[in-house]
Amino acid sequence: MKTQKPADADKGQFPHGRAVRLGLIAVLAILVLALTLLPRKAPGCDAYTPSGGLLIAHAGGGLPDAIYPNNRAAIDLAVEHGFDLIELDFSEKQGELTIWHEGYPPSDMTVADLGIWLKKNPRIRIVADIKTNVMSGLAHIKRDAPGMEHRFIPEIHEVSQFQDVEQLGFPDQILATYWYPSDDTSWASEADKLPLFGVALPVGRKDQATLTRHLPILHTVNKSMLGYGLYTDCMVPLEFAVE
Repeated sequence: MKTQKPADADKGQFPHGRAVRLGLIAVLAILVLALTLLPRKAPGCDAYTPSGGLLIAHAGGGLPDAIYPNNRAAIDLAVEHGFDLIELDFSEKQGELTIWHEGYPPSDMTVADLGIWLKKNPRIRIVADIKTNVMSGLAHIKRDAPGMEHRFIPEIHEVSQFQDVEQLGFPDQILATYWYPSDDTSWASEADKLPLFGVALPVGRKDQATLTRHLPILHTVNKSMLGYGLYTDCMVPLEFAVE
């Protein structure tokens, strides 16, 4: 004989189940948020491909197990690979300039450490991609790596910064056009009036290279592209490969 459940037997079960589900959703949301805040470790370089033309080791140069390293191991390897130009990312945090790219592990070097390293590697110049205020960041470099201004090539965010940066003691500069909206090419005519080292362009905007007389330097590229300078993770200067 089938026993009939009391009419109120299920009362309270749905609210309890709903609370459990809401709790699980909240836990999952916290886990997802935590994962997004963890420093990323991007895949590294399976191999290093030789290429001609101007090459700049991007974010210190790719390691076998990571790109965007911005650390001593990366710049040491870039020297072994024959680079003369190494780009590093800088950001000002709590009043100090750090070598670091948002979303990735912080560097094991301070700016002062970098200055000492440059003295031991006299042929190397650093392309300084300062993600925060350029003038403030360069003032920190002057303070923490004194007398090394000629070893740094700052990336300026807009043409109007050139004179101030030059007066601060940094004569060679690269205009980083990614700070401009993609459809804004107003920088081109003004840039051509300046003695820039080059103009950095996202690879997706390489058609804008025809707008300027300056060397276009594309980022970030891991295959040879004739007629451009390249920021690269996993290519190395052709001269290194020939030696």
